[in-house]
Amino acid sequence: MKRIILCLVFLCLSISAQVNISYKYTGTITIRYADKKIEEIRKYKDGLYDGVWIHYDNTGVKIMEGTFKDGKKDGCWRIWDIDGTLRYEIYYSMGIRIGTWKSWNANGVLMREKRY
Repeated sequence: MKRIILCLVFLCLSISAQVNISYKYTGTITIRYADKKIEEIRKYKDGLYDGVWIHYDNTGVKIMEGTFKDGKKDGCWRIWDIDGTLRYEIYYSMGIRIGTWKSWNANGVLMREKRY
């Protein structure tokens, strides 16, 4: 009887391990700071990064927003400082740098442009 129970337990563990290994999450994950404020919102499709990702500092100010497609950076990515000033605007196409990347100083003055 003990052998049958042990075999059933082993079989159940094996099946659950196989399910977990093959599972690919689709949906949104929200990561929070210890005080429950939102730190990051991430979207996944079939286990890969896909969709808008947003990152906030610990005071709730949005400091980064960008998109992924099929696990690769795609589209416009923006980064702000803690005062809400846009500091960087960068572009990707399926993980490859494209377009004109821009950076601004803390006063909002355009400091640099680089073409890819």
